[in-house]
Amino acid sequence: MSGRIGVRRGESEDHRSITTLISKSGGSSKYRKRYGAFGVNLLEGYLSVVAYDLENENELLGFCALSDSPKGTFTETWLSDVNESTESGIVYRTGNTLWMEFLVVDQPHANPVLEKLMMTVFNTMPEVEFIMVCLPAKEPAVDELADLYRDIFAGQDPRTMPGGKNPERVMCCERELLIPTLAVREACVEDHDDLVPIFDQQSEVLSDTYGDFFLAELIEAQDELNHAIVGLSGHSAVGLMSVSTDVEVGLLQSCFQLDQYDFLVKIPEGWVKPETTVEAITPANNGTNEAEFRELSPHLIVMGGPASNKKAHCEKLCERYGAVYVSSGELLRRAAEEGTEVGLGAKIYLDAQQLVPDNLVVDLVVERLSAPDCQEQGWILDGFPRNGEQADALSLSGFDVDAVVVLDIPDADATFRLVNQRVDPETGILYNLETNPPSDPAVAGRLVQRSEDSEEAVAAKIGLHLANLESVKEYFDPAVGEGDGDDEEEVNSEEAVPWLNIAVDREAPMAEVFMDMKEGTHDG
Repeated sequence: MSGRIGVRRGESEDHRSITTLISKSGGSSKYRKRYGAFGVNLLEGYLSVVAYDLENENELLGFCALSDSPKGTFTETWLSDVNESTESGIVYRTGNTLWMEFLVVDQPHANPVLEKLMMTVFNTMPEVEFIMVCLPAKEPAVDELADLYRDIFAGQDPRTMPGGKNPERVMCCERELLIPTLAVREACVEDHDDLVPIFDQQSEVLSDTYGDFFLAELIEAQDELNHAIVGLSGHSAVGLMSVSTDVEVGLLQSCFQLDQYDFLVKIPEGWVKPETTVEAITPANNGTNEAEFRELSPHLIVMGGPASNKKAHCEKLCERYGAVYVSSGELLRRAAEEGTEVGLGAKIYLDAQQLVPDNLVVDLVVERLSAPDCQEQGWILDGFPRNGEQADALSLSGFDVDAVVVLDIPDADATFRLVNQRVDPETGILYNLETNPPSDPAVAGRLVQRSEDSEEAVAAKIGLHLANLESVKEYFDPAVGEGDGDDEEEVNSEEAVPWLNIAVDREAPMAEVFMDMKEGTHDG
């Protein structure tokens, strides 16, 4: 045996291997006297598990068959007799007790194999606390059970159990022996000395995983939002967990698929998400031909990462070209304030400062783009689509896109701008410590950094933006021009975005159209 033991559910095909194991471990007569005859019915019963060598799965090391009831009588009758005859204070019940019907383990490795089998059963069935086995009193004690099983009638004469015919020894393996219940309480300053040696042994790993921290500060900083608990061995702390509800939930929403968990939002009782379907909508062009309509009404998407001044660029572009500025964020906030069906759903997520699910955002954007002003004047989209799925929904709704412009700002510049942002908690006004500090020392003294402006939060936002950008790029094949988010005049100039005032052929591939626009071959 390699020393590495695996456990799986027994199958009827294991019959021959188990028979071989029985022969190697003392013969069928020995086990027949102990448990009764081995047969394939044990593999097809309530639960059977086999242990095997992980490096040779064909080599079985053990077999155990379990039942949820004792032989020959009702479970309640058997358990009642045991509970009345013992003074341990333990209560054996239907649901927390199993009965072992057959056991064979490879003798040279009996103890580790049996322990692995029992551990697997307890881990797989958390409701089970006890595993019983009844052995004929006239048979010798079973050596492999000695370490894990105790005689529940120790000090008493063997007894004939309900449903039995002869005196038996009733042995029990307790979950607590293999999986001890850990005592846990709130951490206190006195735990520090117990924990320091443990943390010192793992300091490098802990620092790499959680960053630099001070153990004493974790314990002392506890409040309504931050807690620390310790596990105890006797009276000594042997482990610590620090937990907090003061987290940037939006980052978790951005990085993980949390739909099935309602995006970590507490949904009000009785509220049901509205069912939404995307219907094809063909924007009217009021009688103008295709080229004239698209030239007068651009359909543009502007994407930009953190600190790219996206809204300012969009508003200037709208002012210059007469298009309608459509911000998905503003649509959501307005719908929430007006209390529409979609707005009520969105409000739950907005109040929790979390991302609103795609289906709600799509509904609002499609409705807004279908309005007469957007169809006549064109539109510039800000904040939508944020991924390929939303881009697909936009297309399925009948809205074509002339081009996508990306406001590019170096990651280092974006990080510099945002991590230096501070907010006045009394007025809500934002300042920048480097470029726009407050002139009033009193204001400067009360500024605080928002959690969303921490270096870690900004890095996560940048990573999410790049992932979303790639998704949208792939969808649009990719019709993406790159402006400089640091210069408003550049992205609004004829030179930087010449495609804003040209007629675009709907049938031309977006990549080719964009290339022509960049080279100036489309003059409008």
